[in-house]
Amino acid sequence: MRPDLRRWRRWLILAGLLALLLGLLRLGAERKAAVESAAAPTLSAALAWPSKAAAALRESWQGLGRLRDADKEAQRLKAENTLLKLQLAEARERLGRLAPRQAGSFEWSPRPAIPALILARDPSTWFNYITLDKGEDDGVRAGMGVVAPDGVVGKVVAATGTTSKMVFLMDPSCRIAVRAVRSRVGATLVGSGRRGCVLQYLAGGDDVKVGDLVETASEGSIFPPGVPVGQVSRVEKREAGLNLFAEVRPYVRPSMVQEVYVLGAQP
Repeated sequence: MRPDLRRWRRWLILAGLLALLLGLLRLGAERKAAVESAAAPTLSAALAWPSKAAAALRESWQGLGRLRDADKEAQRLKAENTLLKLQLAEARERLGRLAPRQAGSFEWSPRPAIPALILARDPSTWFNYITLDKGEDDGVRAGMGVVAPDGVVGKVVAATGTTSKMVFLMDPSCRIAVRAVRSRVGATLVGSGRRGCVLQYLAGGDDVKVGDLVETASEGSIFPPGVPVGQVSRVEKREAGLNLFAEVRPYVRPSMVQEVYVLGAQP
């Protein structure tokens, strides 16, 4: 009996080891399945990333294209808006001088406006002279007026084939005909340096006050009448009250100017 028991014991041990091995294999398979199941989302996301990145890049490129188109449209609309302001100012001035019976036959041709960008500023005269990217080839000539959406900027003093030089209102060499909007008193605006401009040829009794708005007058040939120039910032009587001294702060600040419009000759 004892040899038989030893024989069966060996078979029982072998069966137990076999069962243990099968259990371990099954457990390994289950763990492998669990790991693959847990890693599936990460693997799927990793595989999907290149396509998502390509789609995002394509959308960004299309967005840049739309931004460029929008910027070009904004520049075009700004130029049209500035030209319309000038046309409206000149039209109001001319209509105001017409008799009622002539109003029905009124005709007006606007001045051409040539858009220009600043190429350079003279370091020695930062607030006075700038170089524009338009010249004689574009129709720019010395003596033409220069405006921005906020009002008068200055005038062209020299032009070559492809560029031109412009002087700001506050330069002493710049002189234009203006008037006070409220009282319609006319004067000559002259630059006084970085401080701004002054009104010349005012009599002591002229009705000009601090805060009065100043615009171009019909007597000038550089600008159409009614274009905004600036605001009176100081007034005082001089020479025993015979003359009136007035300072004007221009609307357009030289340090903020980036693009301007050169006004062509009246057709």
